Amino acid sequence: MRKSRTPGSVRGVSGNGYPYRDIQCIFYLGAYMFMINLFLYHFQLL
Repeated sequence: MRKSRTPGSVRGVSGNGYPYRDIQCIFYLGAYMFMINLFLYHFQLL
């Protein structure tokens, strides 16, 4: 991991220092798991 003092806009890093891509991946993964859990729960009720 390189040390660079450049603020934001490098590699899509937000002001907090978290990459947008990681947040998007976590968000999509959470939504995907939520849909699967919802589907399985609905399937159990049948």
